[in-house]
Amino acid sequence: MANRKLENYVIKKTLDTNQAYDGCRNFLSYKVNGKEDKICIIMPFMDAGFNKVIGILVYCMIKSTSKMIRKKRAFSIDSKRTEKGVINQNKINNYLPTKQLLPSPMR
Repeated sequence: MANRKLENYVIKKTLDTNQAYDGCRNFLSYKVNGKEDKICIIMPFMDAGFNKVIGILVYCMIKSTSKMIRKKRAFSIDSKRTEKGVINQNKINNYLPTKQLLPSPMR
C-alpha cells in the first residue's frame, strides 16, 4: 500500500440517492521511508482490496494490544497530536458524509 497515495484507494465520494451513513470515520496515518500519508475515510467509499488489508491490520493491532496489556507493557499514544491530525485531515477530506440516523419507518 505504501507505493500509492491513500487517496487513490477512494473509489467513491458521495452516497447514493436516499442513502444515509451512520458508521464511524477512520483516520489512517503512516510513515514509510520518510514518506508520510494520512486520510480520513469511511469504509463504503474505499476499494475492496484496501478494506481487506485494513481489516487484517485492525485484527493484528487488537491482538498485539491485548498481548501488551496482558504482559503489562506500557505503550503511549499522543492524544493531543492525534486529535489535531484527525481534525486537520477531516477538513481536507471534506467529501465525507455527515453522520445521520436513518429516517423512522412510516406508519
